[in-house]
Amino acid sequence: MAPSNAFSHIRLKCPYCPVESSVADAKRVYF
Repeated sequence: MAPSNAFSHIRLKCPYCPVESSVADAKRVYF
């Protein structure tokens, strides 16, 4: 169950990772 949970976390974070990165990049460029 531990590995399954880890994979689930990564899978859920995967789609959010690029979004957060884009926001951070945009903030860096704007600021």
